[in-house]
Amino acid sequence: MYRSSKATARAGRLAWILGLLVLPAAMAHADSSTRGGEGDVGEMIAELGLREGSVAVRDMPGWTGLRKVVIRLDGPDRLPALQAAAPNVEIVAVDSVEAAAAEIADGQGLIGL
Repeated sequence: MYRSSKATARAGRLAWILGLLVLPAAMAHADSSTRGGEGDVGEMIAELGLREGSVAVRDMPGWTGLRKVVIRLDGPDRLPALQAAAPNVEIVAVDSVEAAAAEIADGQGLIGL
């Protein structure tokens, strides 16, 4: 199947938007559920109706990796672990919606708001 570069870019943006819409729901579900075992993850996937795509977003033409993610943290102690997990990504911790709004202009991800 052939797609124009504009259609591919739109598809990539749509994938990001959908991811940003699903992530808060998944995080809310994870926070409100008991974190017993891997069965909880399967239940969450089923409850949210998530399904695997035929092509990974990273394999789509025009995809670029994250460069900056803004995340609301409850404390600074979690930031080093996040930075270690994503060493090539600038992770900016914020403590308010206003701070997030000031940082997200050049960001590619927003978590926890």
